[in-house]
Amino acid sequence: MRDELRPFRSPAVWGALATTAIGFGGLFASFTYISPLLTTLTGFPESALTWLLMIYGAGLVVGNWAGGRAADRYPNATITVLLVLLLTGLIAQSLPAPFPAPTIVMLFVIGAAGFGLIAPLQNRVLSVAGDAATMISTANIAAFNLGATLASLAGAATLNAGLGYAGAAMTLIGLVIFSVTRRAGRVLPGRGPVPEQGADRR
Repeated sequence: MRDELRPFRSPAVWGALATTAIGFGGLFASFTYISPLLTTLTGFPESALTWLLMIYGAGLVVGNWAGGRAADRYPNATITVLLVLLLTGLIAQSLPAPFPAPTIVMLFVIGAAGFGLIAPLQNRVLSVAGDAATMISTANIAAFNLGATLASLAGAATLNAGLGYAGAAMTLIGLVIFSVTRRAGRVLPGRGPVPEQGADRR
């Protein structure tokens, strides 16, 4: 049990978990309320929601595949780029909300960037956890769920001001956290944090 809990002394572990909860969580400030965004703000009929969500789903598939492949070669750069892309998409989603064509594009971009982060964030947590992968992997799943909850509450609080802004604020904070903690050390058995090999990899 001590070995499993030891990684929680590492700033890199907490940074990775916070990036998951806050950075990725920003996606759900938008997605939780995607129906009113598309129907009330943009003006799509409810009958169009099915094919609009199919476009969003296509983004999820493409992002999940591309994010996983990119993270194998450039783990830190992949997280940074996808967080920036998600941040940009969430901001842009609110700006053209009354205009159908840009909104459709942003659906795909946000879906791809958001779900593209899943594999890289999970790999990041495991890379800094050392041999205590079981507990940290579980904690990261909890971080995903915590982020979804926080983002849903944030989205509700700003429902009338533009859904993307609450999510964008969360993603921006997550990007800052990741930028600060990406070079922190990993945990080895029986030791504290040590410098991570390849911590500055792109």
